[in-house]
Amino acid sequence: MTKKYLEILKENTEKEKIFSKGKKIKVKVACNIDLTIFKDLLYNHLGNHGYNPHLKLDRFDNYLKITPQDKQIDLMIIFWEFLGILENKISSKNSINYVDYKIILENLQKQINFIFRSLSKIKLVIFNKFSENAIKKLYGKNKLHKKLVNDLNKILYKNKKSNVIIIDIDKYDISTKGEKFDFNKYFETKNLYS
Repeated sequence: MTKKYLEILKENTEKEKIFSKGKKIKVKVACNIDLTIFKDLLYNHLGNHGYNPHLKLDRFDNYLKITPQDKQIDLMIIFWEFLGILENKISSKNSINYVDYKIILENLQKQINFIFRSLSKIKLVIFNKFSENAIKKLYGKNKLHKKLVNDLNKILYKNKKSNVIIIDIDKYDISTKGEKFDFNKYFETKNLYS
């Protein structure tokens, strides 16, 4: 059974003393959108697995900033929302062109390789599998978007190090209002998940 967000908040409050007795771990989340909602989910998940997570949720624009202090954390979570990557590249036709596709793919391949090399000393790195679900819901199906998502995921799996786990966020129910994506909120605050 999938827990709903409000149930998780209630459980976090009820189990706070239990969670605080777990093994302390330092967790940092780097992302390209606002993931405030994930802090509660992550706290709940790690707490229920015997950890006392000390979470640092950075600003949503830090997804390429890796600092020397990052080497002291136990768990690094990198979340790149595909819509956040493409939003400035989408034309009036609600799509990217082939030239943009090649540029984005090449740039992200370099960034992914840099991140995996830079974080090779961290015990565990979790990276989300790219998904076209949000952009498809907003702009409809698009073959070039789908191709870019598939190619980026191939790059992730091909270049991941032994300390990297790739998760599929589409398998989790993170909605609070019955609708997974809140596009009005996203364009105002960069918070996509309602």
